Amino acid sequence: METKKMKRMAIAGLIGGLQFAIGDLLVYLSPNYHNGSAIYTDWANMNMWRLALSFYLGCLGTGLLLIGFYSLYSITKQTCSDRFRHFLAVPAYGAVLTSIGHFFIACVVPMTYKGAISAGASDEMAKVIASSWELYINPLKVFIMLAVILVQSIMMIGLILKGKINCPKWMVLLNPVAFIIISIPISILLNGTGLEGITEAFESLGEGCMYLAVYYHWSRLEITHNRKLDYCHSIK
Repeated sequence: METKKMKRMAIAGLIGGLQFAIGDLLVYLSPNYHNGSAIYTDWANMNMWRLALSFYLGCLGTGLLLIGFYSLYSITKQTCSDRFRHFLAVPAYGAVLTSIGHFFIACVVPMTYKGAISAGASDEMAKVIASSWELYINPLKVFIMLAVILVQSIMMIGLILKGKINCPKWMVLLNPVAFIIISIPISILLNGTGLEGITEAFESLGEGCMYLAVYYHWSRLEITHNRKLDYCHSIK
């Protein structure tokens, strides 16, 4: 029963990452994604429900990512030292801040711009008002890049390569950093198509897909456990 519960928790983490990815697409999938000035025109014409839905998906996704993270933590309780488990507080705290980061990084600038335009501000004035958030957003962005993306990715790669997570070694590719690297050539290929913004979802996809390795670990453990039970029944 424990392995079944942990498998469900890992699936919850995967779904949480997918929700963030959909939230990213709602904001960034626009014709002028690579045009720093013209993207404001896209935001001005964008329905506010897209930005609001992106925010709510981020809030829901954070809860699911934390559930998935507990499934990962349960593996480290069985396979890793106490010191390493204490280290997990860093990416766990980053996961808590993910919804806040998603709102500030992906939603607050376009929502502020649209609000200023709706209040009668000129295009230039609305841009100045919206961009004023960047002073406060950038430190949070740096922390999320380090705690959520870099630390979490390195941690997953190490756990898989050392055999702490019982899954195929190729699953080291299922992490945010790897997905960001994969997104670079895709962004180049999509340049000029108006679809470049799709690559903004790749980091979130990596954050969710890393729980496939966690799911695989618990599935193998469940199979091993069932085989032992079958063997015990057969010799009785």
